[in-house]
Amino acid sequence: MTEALSQMTIDLQQIRTEAPDLLDICQHLKSYQTRLLEVSFDMENSEEFVARCSSEFTKADDLLQGYLAIVKNPDHYHNAQQRLADAHLKLEAIDKHLLGLVRQINEDDLHDFEVSMRMVTADYQSQEETTKELQIEKALITQLTRGESQWTYRPDIRNIEDLWDNF
Repeated sequence: MTEALSQMTIDLQQIRTEAPDLLDICQHLKSYQTRLLEVSFDMENSEEFVARCSSEFTKADDLLQGYLAIVKNPDHYHNAQQRLADAHLKLEAIDKHLLGLVRQINEDDLHDFEVSMRMVTADYQSQEETTKELQIEKALITQLTRGESQWTYRPDIRNIEDLWDNF
């Protein structure tokens, strides 16, 4: 089943020497292929998934092989430069499509991470808010009881009744 997905073999050394403008795309395709192979074993619909991915890699491989053939002997082909430019654009489109697929898979894998991030943020936010409130209260008491102020701190006044009794 995964043989179809792993059929695309990219010789990066050949790309580096014959089509260096495709090197980044080919490196991306190799990394996507590795990631997609990794996850294909654990998927419920792995056969469908592998078929979809294999189709994309087959197209990329066909484009790449044609590109390399034209680059080697451009005079042997009609509209060689235009065909190379078109193939480059198509390979970029496949690269973008597969990147989207890999990102979606990676985001799905981060579900537990996201839940934990929300939980930790909520837990510590409430603690931080409490700490900030205490700091503000202490600062207010300090301002009101030290230096020039009309207020005098009275530790014996603990509640509203004590306050009213003071008047």
